[in-house]
Amino acid sequence: MWVFSDGSTSTSNPVTKTFTSNGTATCQWWRKINNTLACQFTKSFVVKCGDKKAQFETHIFDQGNQRWKLDGSIWVQTGQVGSKVKYLRWRGAILKWQPAYNQAACADLSGIYIREVNGPTGRSCLDVTASGSYCLGGGTFPTSVAHIITEVPNVFAKPGQLSAGLGIKVNGTWRGWGYAGKPRLVLP
Repeated sequence: MWVFSDGSTSTSNPVTKTFTSNGTATCQWWRKINNTLACQFTKSFVVKCGDKKAQFETHIFDQGNQRWKLDGSIWVQTGQVGSKVKYLRWRGAILKWQPAYNQAACADLSGIYIREVNGPTGRSCLDVTASGSYCLGGGTFPTSVAHIITEVPNVFAKPGQLSAGLGIKVNGTWRGWGYAGKPRLVLP
């Protein structure tokens, strides 16, 4: 019978045991035959809270006789969590994307990311709820809107759990991620 340091046992041979814990821990595994120690080893491990990630996408749409390009992004990096939409309109007469008047622009964040916390018993990984938005009324400048949460240095993405709504309002209609049937931009 296998006896593990967390008190669990197994009669499988060989046996695989996965320990989960916050911080660094030492796990001892024993193989006992007739209550005699047959083998023992110790393994140290560190729980990794996650990864820094970013996602970028471009969305082009026509609204009336205007063509707009939205560059959307969402990220978790050292010191911040954020989302941003940059918007430009195609100027066919000069064959160039340029700033142009729109009625409103908005960037929001929703979901969960991870904060690494160092405590008296070691490191732990804490889920943090992200929410909020930053919106601007009509105008030409700036040509982007961002919603940024300033964070402690050790923050990480929680796969598929953080999303952004990014859009602009043109001729009375909102377009972008989370608008007009387009899904929100999700951090993988």
